[in-house]
Amino acid sequence: GEYFSVFPAPDINVARKQLIAENINGTIYLLGGLDENGDWVDEIETLSTLVSSNESFDAEEIDFMLDQNYPNPFNPTTKIKYTVPTSPLNPTPYQGERNSERLVTLNIYDILGNEITTLVDEKKQPGEYTTDFDGNGLANGVYIYKMTVSGSNSGANKSFSETKKMVLLK
Repeated sequence: GEYFSVFPAPDINVARKQLIAENINGTIYLLGGLDENGDWVDEIETLSTLVSSNESFDAEEIDFMLDQNYPNPFNPTTKIKYTVPTSPLNPTPYQGERNSERLVTLNIYDILGNEITTLVDEKKQPGEYTTDFDGNGLANGVYIYKMTVSGSNSGANKSFSETKKMVLLK
């Protein structure tokens, strides 16, 4: 078999590889993965985050938004609203690159990190969008949705990713 070493961080109970780690509102959720024996880890762990940066930016330049689904909890359908921004390099939406399309993906995962479906996977113009998610055929529980937006502005690749959780309650 494959040899690897894993060392748990001070706040992690189970060292693992091939896991999904998602930052949701300042809490990192560690989902699934393989332990040092190659066995699947069912335990979900959380870590708090504190992020600092010397980089400064204008808050008005950050227009990306992934809203909380509504209703939440839901049965069996819910709406997810998101905003695709214009380029932070040009704040006027009618000047050149500000109208460029960006690749948007919106994926749904179960709590173990298994992808359930892809709701959006296409280029979108700047603006607000709403998509529906139908939980028919799924078990009650917590699901995670993740939006990733990527694009190129004046030669500099910019990307954004945000994750939120929702509850299916039948």
